[in-house]
Amino acid sequence: MQRSTTQVLYRYLPGAVFFHEDGFIAQVHHASGPRVSNLNRRVLFEELSNELGRWLPDQVGIPDPRTNPDEFVILEPEEVSWDVYPLSFECTNQACKRVVRWFRQRAVLEATNATGELKCPHCNAALRQLWYLTAHNCGRMEPLHTPKCPNCQNVANMYLEDLGSFRSSSWRCRQCGAAIGTRFTPCDCGRYARAGVRSMQRGFTPRDQRLWYPQSLTIISISAQTYDNLQGHPSRGVAALASWLGDETDLAVSLGQLDRPSGGARMSADEWAEQEARLRASGIAETIIDQIRETQGPVVTGVAAVAGTVSDAVVEAAGQRAMVERAGLFDKKIIEDRKSFADLHAQATGADSTAANYARTTMEALGIEDVSVTQRFPVLVASYGYSRCQKEPGTSDLKSYARQRLYGNKTPIFAVPADTEALLVTFDARAVLAFLGHEDDFAGPVPTEARDAKLALAEVLAADPAVGGDGAASKSRRLVHSASHALLRALDDGQSGFAESSLAEWIVPDALTSAIYVASYNDFTLGAFDTVLRRRLAPWLLRTAEAVSHCDNDPMCSQISAHRRHAACDRCLHLSYGCRTWNADLDRRLLRRFWLWTQQRHQETVRLETVA
Repeated sequence: MQRSTTQVLYRYLPGAVFFHEDGFIAQVHHASGPRVSNLNRRVLFEELSNELGRWLPDQVGIPDPRTNPDEFVILEPEEVSWDVYPLSFECTNQACKRVVRWFRQRAVLEATNATGELKCPHCNAALRQLWYLTAHNCGRMEPLHTPKCPNCQNVANMYLEDLGSFRSSSWRCRQCGAAIGTRFTPCDCGRYARAGVRSMQRGFTPRDQRLWYPQSLTIISISAQTYDNLQGHPSRGVAALASWLGDETDLAVSLGQLDRPSGGARMSADEWAEQEARLRASGIAETIIDQIRETQGPVVTGVAAVAGTVSDAVVEAAGQRAMVERAGLFDKKIIEDRKSFADLHAQATGADSTAANYARTTMEALGIEDVSVTQRFPVLVASYGYSRCQKEPGTSDLKSYARQRLYGNKTPIFAVPADTEALLVTFDARAVLAFLGHEDDFAGPVPTEARDAKLALAEVLAADPAVGGDGAASKSRRLVHSASHALLRALDDGQSGFAESSLAEWIVPDALTSAIYVASYNDFTLGAFDTVLRRRLAPWLLRTAEAVSHCDNDPMCSQISAHRRHAACDRCLHLSYGCRTWNADLDRRLLRRFWLWTQQRHQETVRLETVA
């Protein structure tokens, strides 16, 4: 079997069960490959430690990288070793159908080698694997238990009467005809059980995704000294916020200003005007006046303005990893090839200028502030363990990929790094705030300046960091996430050269930013996204807005209830695998209302400008 490293990362790591192309079921024993060196280990281990903190201490089977960084080895999965699993087989003779079970791989190989294929010991017909397994939240997984006949007390004559579900199917004895239900095996761990009920394993087919959930994380793996300095800086939230506000995107400059000794209390604008006049009258050089202004003059932008005027809660929120990563991506001295739409628009001439003007109008109509492109998006996806039955932390055990006498007795993390092409979309804070006000979720005035709107929205988001609620902060995050999925799916149009399954998202909801990147992890890029930004930006955005106006599963998709609070499904917003939250917290109806409202507002603005 040939699979890409991305497919291995999501489907074929240790503990996973899969259908081999030769027609049997197997379980991955271990994966191997070269060590990954081109990554930022500090960022990876910091994020991994944060992820492990979401699980209860007795659920985690992985060392803490903050205290045990040398216990890990980071590998790129290139080769997979597997075992045939389960070792339960049933006779293909419908008059027999007896189940035969082996307990060792070697015994199965010996039985196969003896006759060329597995044969039923009762009728000599061919055997086939029994397609059922049982698993528990603690990580245990076993073949479906074959019970003894309640009359004969014999296992050898039992067969499974498969009626399509575990509830309706039953075990029957070929000798006496007795029947017994497909009761599952108790789990010895005694955990994850309802009060008064034993811990029981649950039945699954090998194709059931709940058998194996890979636990993974996505980081922006920037290897630059300035970015490393930012990561460890106590005021990194100030620098990250200043980058999003547009005050200062050069992180080296921001860090330099943060480390510069304070010049004491700042002057007001009037006080500085008088002081500046006195300095010039005294013949002080302009370079000296500029230095004094930086330490004593009034500040309205930059890290000094952020540090002096923004609440501690906003600065703390801006210090979260995603915001810091965004600051690294938008520093053109770190990601040197990133081009914004504004850059391309300024350079456009002739027909290109006309197309760029139309694209800018489309962006304004959809509440989009900027679209950028880069061919060197430094993404790294890493899988550090897996769970069974449930994916969310606290609902199951987190199992390690470690295996005895493998990986140098260290804990493996499987990672796929790449510098790939990406489109970065940032929404306009003024449009988002105004829409929230239209929905009666924001009561304050909407600033006319983009920077002031970002600060107002940042206060709203910092006050409510939770995800999945119904307040203004949750709606804003859900809106960005839903738009990210819609924009990604609209690129699968037969023209960009990429299918939806080959794309993935990276989002910073609190900065209204989403990156759509190519998840091929090759050493080269096609440059298709550069073409999208230069030639096809407006058609892409308009096609996205049109697509969310309906769903092939309507009216079912649009119906909501207490158990299904938001409208989204696999025909409108869900992604195959490119969403790290597995399509959680999406709402097509919310996104549709937003874009209908922004377009109507834009049309009204244009009409008023025309009348004036």
